[in-house]
Amino acid sequence: MLESLHNQRCPLILDPPRLLPSLPVSTNRTQATRAHAVARLRAIVEQAEVPWSRADLIARWSDHTVNAAVRAGVIAKVAPGIYVGVIHLDGCVWRVVAASHWAEPSAAVSGCAALWLHGAVSEAPARVTIAAPHRFKRIPLPYVRLRRSTVPVKPVRINGVSTVPLVDAILHAWEEVPRDERVGLILDAIRRGKLSSADLRARLAEYPRVRERAALTRLLDQVGSGVTSYLEFRARTRVFNTSEFAALTWQAPVSIGERRYVLDAYDAQARLAIELDGRAFHSDDDTRRGDLERDARLASVGIQTVRFTYEDIICRPEWCRTMVRKTLRWRQTRLG
Repeated sequence: MLESLHNQRCPLILDPPRLLPSLPVSTNRTQATRAHAVARLRAIVEQAEVPWSRADLIARWSDHTVNAAVRAGVIAKVAPGIYVGVIHLDGCVWRVVAASHWAEPSAAVSGCAALWLHGAVSEAPARVTIAAPHRFKRIPLPYVRLRRSTVPVKPVRINGVSTVPLVDAILHAWEEVPRDERVGLILDAIRRGKLSSADLRARLAEYPRVRERAALTRLLDQVGSGVTSYLEFRARTRVFNTSEFAALTWQAPVSIGERRYVLDAYDAQARLAIELDGRAFHSDDDTRRGDLERDARLASVGIQTVRFTYEDIICRPEWCRTMVRKTLRWRQTRLG
């Protein structure tokens, strides 16, 4: 999002001379000319959801025009010396930039807001986490969550915004997001190649306190054993995690002629493959056709495929176990 704002040459408070349009500053305005100035100010600040410093607004218009714009409900103060167009107050982008400006130079954006800056999530959060040392003191902002820590973090700059490195943002977001979203957050970042489980494990060791550290460590263990998606994580840890399914091999490679497939789970004795279809399975026709062709090729060498949807694994795990249990029993009986 910030990249697109740069392309539109919209104002980021951390680099105003390069990004802001040059406008003439007039003096001794009458009431009519001031109203015209406020209208021009409105036209500029409503172009994009980014904040302005008061000093920059005054430099381009005047102190009187800025005050008139506040009274007219054109701009609103969102942090000490920082303003944003009122039309954008329901958005989230300005919060990240304003929080960064408020926190500098000793603190930086972290958590889900930092993940958004790094491109690891698609939307900026409504509340911005700021990672700060214990000595950090500021007047609180309602949209800022302050996270104090003794662990030193070296900020990086992304589109002019001071933010923590991705590995720290992930660890901080682990404590920030709801439990049912944490696993997917980390698995998505790893699957996209943003970082590795080894990176996370090494950085985790440097934090003396992390909420639910044991759960995070178990997740990293699962990633190390081949888990690549939230659905597979749930299947391994909540559905097929009992002793009767101990023979299942996860992420099992199978070759048929020159073709090589990796099965989500495979019982070699029963020659049974278990495939997990994510939420987007039926929305991609090419993917579906490819999976059906694979099922046919597997069947040609005696491997039966059982498929479960996202809803099956999440909402009716016992039904999934029953189906696999019965199929295994039938296959083992006939194959001897």
